[in-house]
Amino acid sequence: VCILLKNKPVWLSFKKHRFKKIILFLFRINLLKNGLSHQHEYFKPFERYGLIYPVNYAIKFNSKATINNYICIIPSSAWKTKCWSADNYAKLCERLLEKYSSIDIYLIGGEKDQHILLDILSKVNNPRIKTFNTPLSISESISFSANSLITIGNDTGIMFGTELAGKDVIYLLGPTGKELGIDTIRSTSTIISKTLWCRPCSKTGTYCYNP
Repeated sequence: VCILLKNKPVWLSFKKHRFKKIILFLFRINLLKNGLSHQHEYFKPFERYGLIYPVNYAIKFNSKATINNYICIIPSSAWKTKCWSADNYAKLCERLLEKYSSIDIYLIGGEKDQHILLDILSKVNNPRIKTFNTPLSISESISFSANSLITIGNDTGIMFGTELAGKDVIYLLGPTGKELGIDTIRSTSTIISKTLWCRPCSKTGTYCYNP
């Protein structure tokens, strides 16, 4: 990370613990037994400048939300292997709409995620599940999800941003896990995952030992 300090660039970096992660993936030996937090690792280089983790940003962007009586779902990720299937998300939406009769569901994502959102919409015949006509930027997505009742989604940056903005989230984790630093910031957020001998298999799920 390069920041400007008194008009001079300062280069900051943080440890990614690559060697320890490779040992975990290949030999199932966890040298990160005390765990690590991606968010905490990202903040460490800035501690010398007074930015201490955890921080509640209370992000205030121009939100497209006019009400907050909705649930946000983020069904996409930069890596397809981190994503829960569209069929499963559709079933989840149907159950939520059935259980909560006064709440809408918004599917949000970027330009590259539109096919996933439309696929889920096509599987759920209910006007209370919605998306936007134009893709949201990252800041708009975080702002919108931070105004929701709760946000549900995969291991993706918008989920972390939503937590930092002060909103509870429910992570649906597949190939990644706490051993890799994927953990909640807020005590009231939740992680849902399945215990498998092969988890975590890689940071992106590209190499599956148990397809």
